[in-house]
Amino acid sequence: MPLTASPLPEQPGPIERSAFPHGSPVPVHGELVAPEHASDRRRGAFQVYALQLRLAVTDRLQLFADKDGLVRFSPKGASSVFAMANIMAGAKYVLIRDVEDQFLFSGVVQYEAPTGYHNIFEGHGDGLLGVYGVIGKEFWDNWHFVSTFGQNIALDNSNSGYFMVTAHIDRRFGKFVPFYEANWFYYNQSGRNVPGVGIEGGGWLNLGASKVMGLNYLTNAVGFNYEFSQHLIFGIAYEYQLTTRTMLMNNMLNMQLIFRY
Repeated sequence: MPLTASPLPEQPGPIERSAFPHGSPVPVHGELVAPEHASDRRRGAFQVYALQLRLAVTDRLQLFADKDGLVRFSPKGASSVFAMANIMAGAKYVLIRDVEDQFLFSGVVQYEAPTGYHNIFEGHGDGLLGVYGVIGKEFWDNWHFVSTFGQNIALDNSNSGYFMVTAHIDRRFGKFVPFYEANWFYYNQSGRNVPGVGIEGGGWLNLGASKVMGLNYLTNAVGFNYEFSQHLIFGIAYEYQLTTRTMLMNNMLNMQLIFRY
């Protein structure tokens, strides 16, 4: 299952009539720009401790809550800040399920509420509305491909809007599942929350920066999931940028611990 470019809409997979709470500590390290000092670029750490919840209402409809957690922002040479992130929630509906060809297509609608704190670059504007499509395909011998594509729409000029495409491919070897992922962000709505700054967060953070219209970010990631049992899965991935224009978060280490019941 995809791990990077968090947070993303729920990915396709067998939908069971149960809840799937996910506890996902995600340390992220990179080069950061503080909005109140837009000309001062400094290295620091951005650590996220988030809980993802899923609930299968029917065999096709799934509700989820994401990005509901705490953030520790530690800029180099300054005191660390510990605060709450925005909360995201939505629904996924399986539109096509072809068991014979092992193919799924789902539609997703999600809303990110500005519930976070300003000192970690969250909690501004009227939020973001996401509309996505998700496809999943199993092929050859235990190979899997998942792709998400869609638009995050800024509901006012305090956020930036972007189109996003992600791709994930993995191969199962028993309980061990190595994978590769690629994530592309294309910004087509500039914000006004941080004037004069031509840099954005690439998914997890949204500064609402100006001068980002037409901005492209491309990241790669490699990692693996390990299934201790059907109820417990651990995953880790290292994500890095390919584009020359740096995102707010440069290189990222993502970890997740999944509990299923």
